[in-house]
This record gives sequence, C-alpha cells and structure tokens, in this order.
Amino acid sequence: MTRRSMTLRLSVFFALISSLILIGIAWYLYVSLVEHFRQRDVGELTGKVELVRHLLSELKNEHAIPTDVHRFRDAMVGHDTLHLWLFSKDGETIFGTSEFDVPPALIPPPTDALATPNSARDWFPDSARHLRIMSAWGQVGSQKTQQVRIVLLLDASEHLSLLTRYQKTILAALAGGLVASILLGAWVTRRELRPVSMIAEAASAISASHLSERLNVCDVPDEVRPLADAFNAMLVRLDDSFTRLSSFSSDLAHELRTPISNLVMHTQVTLSRARSAEQYRQALESNLEEFDRLTRMISDMLFLAKADHGQSALKQESLDLRREVESVLEFFEPLAEERQVKLHVAGDAQVTGDRLMVQRAIANLVSNAVRHTESGRTVDIEIGPTSATGVQLSVSNPGPDIAPEHLSRLFDRFYRVEFARDNSAESSGLGLAIVKSIMSLHGGTVSAQSREGMTRFALSFRR
Repeated sequence: MTRRSMTLRLSVFFALISSLILIGIAWYLYVSLVEHFRQRDVGELTGKVELVRHLLSELKNEHAIPTDVHRFRDAMVGHDTLHLWLFSKDGETIFGTSEFDVPPALIPPPTDALATPNSARDWFPDSARHLRIMSAWGQVGSQKTQQVRIVLLLDASEHLSLLTRYQKTILAALAGGLVASILLGAWVTRRELRPVSMIAEAASAISASHLSERLNVCDVPDEVRPLADAFNAMLVRLDDSFTRLSSFSSDLAHELRTPISNLVMHTQVTLSRARSAEQYRQALESNLEEFDRLTRMISDMLFLAKADHGQSALKQESLDLRREVESVLEFFEPLAEERQVKLHVAGDAQVTGDRLMVQRAIANLVSNAVRHTESGRTVDIEIGPTSATGVQLSVSNPGPDIAPEHLSRLFDRFYRVEFARDNSAESSGLGLAIVKSIMSLHGGTVSAQSREGMTRFALSFRR
C-alpha cells in the first residue's frame, strides 16, 4: 500500500477548503456586482422613460414631435451610451437619436403608459458588447388615445469589460490563494505535528533496558496528549510485563534447578559404587518422585501458556458447585486425615463452566488450605450467591496472616510467601496462578484475604 505524507494530505485538504471558500466568496461578489449594474442600468432607463413621458405630455399631439425634437435631444445630453427612439402605434419611426438598427424581435413588449417599467432586455451583439433595451408607452398631451412607443437602449459594454477584468483578477487571486494555502498549510501542519515527531524520537530512544523512561506530556498539545498518555501507559504495562517475565524466568530456573540438581546428585551417589538391586530400586523410586514433580511443573506451565493465549477450550455445562466440591474433597480426605485436618462444606449454587477446570481450581485451593492448616483445625468451604447474577465459592483456613504486600502477588507464577518455603517441595508454585487463569477463562475472578489468623480465598462466578 502506498504511503502518503500526512503533511501533504493536510496541506492539500487545507488548500481545497480555502479555495472552495474563496470561490464561494468570489462568486457571491461577482453575482452581487452583476446585479448591482443591472439595477443601476434599469434605474437609469426607468428615469429616462419617465422624463420622455413628461416631455410627451407637454405636446399637443404626435405631429408636434418632429418640430420639437430639441426637447428629446436635450434629455439625452451627457448620456453618450443612451439612445432613444419614438415609434407610432403603426411602428413608424417618429424620432431617433441614433442610426443604430435594433432588431424588432429584441425589443421587449412595451409597458403600459400608466405603469412604471422595471425590467430591461439584454442583448449581446458580440463578445465585447452588452446592450440593455427598455420599451414603454408614452401618452402625448392629455388625450389617452394619442400614444407613442418609447424605446431606450443603454450601452453597458463598459460594465461587461469591467466584469471580464474582474473575472481574470479573481482567477489570478484564486491561483495565488491556492498556492499560498498549500504552502501555509504545509508550514502549519509541520509546526503542529512537531510534538508527534518529538514523541517518535523519544519512543525510538526507549529500549528493553530503558523501559522506565516516560514521555514528557507537559508541553504536548491537548489533541496529542491522549496519544502520549496511552504510550506512557503502554510503557508501564511493558515494564511490568518485562519485570514479571524476568522474575518468572529467574524463578523458573530456580524451580527447575532444584529437582534436576537432586536427580544428578542422587544419581552420582548411587553410581559411585556397586549397590544391590534393592538399593538401585530405592534410588529409582526416589528419582521418580523428582520426575513427577518436574512433570507436574511442566504440565502446569503448558496449561498456563495455553490459557494466556486463549488456546484452552472450555466445555461449558451446568455445574452443581456443592457436588463438585464434595467430589474434590473425597480425593483429599486421606491427606486431611493424615494431617488431622477437618474439611467442612456449606451452601449450594449452580454455575456454568468447564467441569474439569472448575474442579482443578477448587482442588488447588483445598490443597493449599490443607497444607497450611494446623492439626486439629478445620478448612471451611462456603458456597452461596453474591447477587442475582453472581456466585461465590470461598475456601478458608486458620493459619499465620499473610502480609498485605504479599496478597496482591499470591497469584503470580512461582511466587510463595517466605513462611511457605518450607513446604516448597510439595508445590510447584503455580497452583494459585492456575486458579487465576481458570477464573479468567470463565469470566470470573479470584481474591484473597488474610487477617486475624484466618486466610480466605474466594472464587467469584457469573451465573
């Protein structure tokens, strides 16, 4: 796709809009000027018609016109562009101030003798001449039956020449205005887009090792500030993501190193001297536990990777949360009895979701609760609606309080509170992260509270 300069496009658009405005103004002025000349010419012709009518009214009859023509010649003095003809009712010429031959077809119908004429007919003999013709009846003397036809011709060629020069001037002005608009538009556009260039320069200087840098939005125009704010917000997210990724990579290396180091060390010790078949068997069984731990960790990581990329397909169905909890508790009964921990469930609710994933989320919370509950204490699982469209399942266990700064990170991968490190061999550190991913896939949330010796994890579903 062809790339186009924003400066060029804005300059062209600015020039086109300016030209359209100038053309509109020029056309309006041109039409107004044409109308002004027309009204002035019609007014002049009307005034002369009334003057000629007055002169005719002073005569006894039309036969007196040829003997008293000086009246009409005097009326035309000082008006070299104005010509007068008087015709009888039969169409014969009685008087004329010019030998100019006007085609009869171009003479407009005469206005009644008692009416004031208010229009004239235009005639263009050639491209350089413009004539206006007015016709009206005039009454001779006091007898209404004696009327002559008055024909006045005004040469308006000077106006036509002026309008032609005006058109040429307007065209030249429009051409100059168009060029000036393009240049001015380019200058204004470059000047106003300078903050965008500054943002681009600042953005190009930011790298993975300098994600803490931020764009300065103090001098940025209001129109560009949302872009700068959005870019800074993106940098915050990237910085957080890189920090988490770096922490995740470090934790992952640490978590994988421990079981692998155990396997290598145990294998080296086993191979250091000859041993009996039973001893080799015990060594393999010990190694198998570490392999199981690695398998669980890798499986959990693959699940989280698929969940992050939306590749975990949900098999939606109606679920009875109490039944699912009881199914999970049957699996944990032996572990709870071994640790002398009681499991108690209360409440009931229906939700829609993937059975296996929901069971996995519940199992991770129960497993976490059982591991951190002292002997003789109880893990409580409560189910109930939170609103007309919400359901909550909570798992609570007594134990040491978790500091607030740890609560917000409990669902990060491989994150464990310090006092829980002693039980690190029993967990991959991904259980709560998996719970969070499962709830996100279901459009729900997971939260944690810890105070007064009670830690509570809550799964919030939408019905």
